Amino acid sequence: MFLGCSRMTLEGLNQFPGRSQGYDSLPEALRRQIVQDVPRWSAFIRQEAERFGYAYVDLVKTIAS
Repeated sequence: MFLGCSRMTLEGLNQFPGRSQGYDSLPEALRRQIVQDVPRWSAFIRQEAERFGYAYVDLVKTIAS
């Protein structure tokens, strides 16, 4: 199973940094880059998971519920 996040905002990253407290101390430019990169990487992972028959879970749907 592969996890991804197809949509991410800076506000969401700031509010829910995950298990890493280090995100809070990153420069804003780097946090903005993460917000841009994660959905792109997730799209690639989703495509590859589909291609090889693996499950893919979009965490946007899980977080929003």
